[in-house]
Amino acid sequence: MASRLKMASRSMAYSFLLDLTGVVIDLVFVVFYNNIILYTDFIHWVMDSLLELTLLIGIYLASRVSRRYPLGVVFIESTLGLVLALSILGFYFYNLYSYLNGVLNGSKVSEVNAFTSIATGVGIAITLFSYFNLRSSYGRQGVELLRYESTHALMDSVASVAATVGILVSSITQSVALEILFTLILTVFIIHSVQGILQDSFRIITGETLDYKTSLLIMNNIQDLVSRSGGAVKSVEARRLSSFYVVNIDVYLNPETTLREAHRLRRKIVKKVTELSDMIYHVDVRFYPQPADEMESKGRALYYPGERARRKR
Repeated sequence: MASRLKMASRSMAYSFLLDLTGVVIDLVFVVFYNNIILYTDFIHWVMDSLLELTLLIGIYLASRVSRRYPLGVVFIESTLGLVLALSILGFYFYNLYSYLNGVLNGSKVSEVNAFTSIATGVGIAITLFSYFNLRSSYGRQGVELLRYESTHALMDSVASVAATVGILVSSITQSVALEILFTLILTVFIIHSVQGILQDSFRIITGETLDYKTSLLIMNNIQDLVSRSGGAVKSVEARRLSSFYVVNIDVYLNPETTLREAHRLRRKIVKKVTELSDMIYHVDVRFYPQPADEMESKGRALYYPGERARRKR
C-alpha cells in the first residue's frame, strides 16, 4: 500500500501542477480583458486547485506509513483552507453582485471578447489531460482517491467547455442575458468545489471524522489476532478524511513482549486492517503495557524488567 500511495501522490502532484497552469493562463487573460465568464472560470480554477492541494497533502501524509499521521497538521491545513475558500468565495460574489447590479442599472453591456476563448480552450485540454493521467494511474495503482479525482477532472472539462461556448456565443450575439446565463452555470461548478472544501474542513475542525461503524468492524477483525499474541485491543479509531480513512489502534501488550514480537504483530495488524477496505490508507498502531489487574485476571503474574530476578531471590 505504501508504494501505491507514493505513486498516487506523484500523479496527484502532476495534476495539481496542471491546475496551477490553468490558473496562471486564466489570470493572464483576466488581467487584460474585462470578462465575467472568464473571471468566473478563473475562480473555479482557483477553488479546484485549493481542493486538489488539500487532497495531495492528505495522501502524501498517508503514504508515510512508518510515521504517525499528523492530525494536528491536517487540522491547521483544514482551518486555513476553510478561511481561504470562504474569502475567495466572498470576493467572487461581491464582484458578481457588482456586475449584476450594473446590468440592472443599464450601465453594463456585454464586453465578452472571443479572443479570451483561447484560455478556456486550453483549459479543456488541461482538464482532459489531467483526467486521462489520473484514470491511468488509478488503473495501475488501484487507489480509490485517484478515481474520485479523475471524475472531478472530467466535470472540470465540462465546465471549461461551458465557459468556451459561453464566451463564443456571448461575443457573437453581444447578449447580456446569455452572458449571465453561462456565468451562473459556471457559478454552480464553483459552489460544487467549495462544498467539497467546506464539508471536509468542517468535519475535521469539529472532530466529526470518527466513523464508529468502521471502527467497530476493525475492532472485531483484529481482536483474535491480538489475543493470540497475548494482548488486548484498547481502542480503535477510524477517521474519514476527505475520501479515505486513517486508523489509530491502541493495543495492550504483556510488558515482557520483545520488540521483534511487537513489530511483527504491528505488521500483521496493519496488513489485516488495510485488507478490509481500499479506502484505508494509513494505520497507526501504538502499544501500551497491559494493566496489572488484567494480567492477574488472566492468571499471569505481572513482571517488569529486572523484577523477575528480584522475586526469585
